[in-house]
This record gives sequence, structure tokens and C-alpha cells, in this order.
Amino acid sequence: MKQERYKSGKILLSIPNAQHYLYLRRSLERFTLSKYRRCFSKFMFRDITEQFLLDYVLYEKTRGGKNGIRGGINQKIKKLHAVCMAAKRAKVYNVNLVAFASVKGLLSTPKTAPKAVSHKIIQQIEVYDRQYLMNKEIFHLDIFLFSCYTAGMSLIDICLLTKESIKENMLVYERTKCDRQARTLLISKAKILIEKYADKGYMNYIFPIIRHKRTTQVQI
Repeated sequence: MKQERYKSGKILLSIPNAQHYLYLRRSLERFTLSKYRRCFSKFMFRDITEQFLLDYVLYEKTRGGKNGIRGGINQKIKKLHAVCMAAKRAKVYNVNLVAFASVKGLLSTPKTAPKAVSHKIIQQIEVYDRQYLMNKEIFHLDIFLFSCYTAGMSLIDICLLTKESIKENMLVYERTKCDRQARTLLISKAKILIEKYADKGYMNYIFPIIRHKRTTQVQI
């Protein structure tokens, strides 16, 4: 089921999240046919046992190993756990959440190297010689820098940013992913980028990312 939200003059869909659950379903369909010779549609929540989960993890890791990857098993187990949690809240009969204790390690977020860009790297990007870059490449650098100047504003929020969001020396906007209002200081470097693209955005959008009225969320 697609859920719709209206924000900044556009209808936003739950497409990206729905696709993850679609991938999970297809994965489970392959698994149950291969392991149990049964269609996944024949399974009930009570069939999601510890052994089922362990077999599924082994199947996906083996399948992924053949392609030199892990099979995205962490995300699949998390999505399956989320489905069972939702079923439990909806009082569906025989949902066995205890079974997930057997794959508890896959439910936790693994430690990863920090993805933050250092201040030194940002300074290097600022002074990078752009004379041999295409306009599109220059624009991409500007959008990245604008995100850095606005406390890491997400790309989807930058796409939907309008001139009404500018409140003196502040940017006030609604975050697309979590339906909360955000406020960030508008520093001089960010203002320079806004002025650079002031007459290039469609209608009232600050940056020329949305080109026409029918631009969809998928295209963004």
C-alpha cells in the first residue's frame, strides 16, 4: 500500500521503503521454494521459528557468497522483524518474536567507519580549480557544499527547499523523512550559493533541481 504525504507543494510517496519490503518478499519466496518446496504465501506467522530464521540466514549468506557479497541479510532480518512487530501490535495470532533471539546479532547496527567529511576536505573542495569541470559537475559540488553549510541538510530537503524557508538569517523547513520542522543558521557561504542560483530555480524553489510541475519523487 502506498502512503502519500503532501509537503512543500508536492505529494510524497512511500516508494523507497515499500521497495525494500518487496525485495524481502521476493527473497523469502526464493528461500521457501528452495528449502521447503512451499510457496511463501502458504506460511503463517507461527512458521517463523528460530530454525526458519537460521535456515534463511544461511541461505542468503550462501547465495550472496556466490556473488562475493553478504546478501544484505542484516537489512532483510530487520525488515522481517519489523513486519512481525507490526503484526504483534495488530494482535495477529501466534506471532513468535522470541524466535528472533537466534539472530539477535543481525538486528543490531554493525559498527562502521565514520562517513563524515573532515573540515580539511571541505576546504579543499571550496578552493578546487573548477575551470575544467562541466556545469553539472560544478552544480553538484555547490549542492554538496550547501548541505555542509546547513548542518548536513539531506538532498531531498534541498530539492524541495523554497524561498519561503528563508527567515532572515535562518532556514526553517520541514524534514521530508521524519515530518519535523528543522531550523539552521544561514551562514554567509550558504547565502552566496542561494544568490548564485536565485534566478535559475523553477517557480519558488531555491535550486534548479525540480525543473517542471510534474517532477515526481522518484525523479528527484
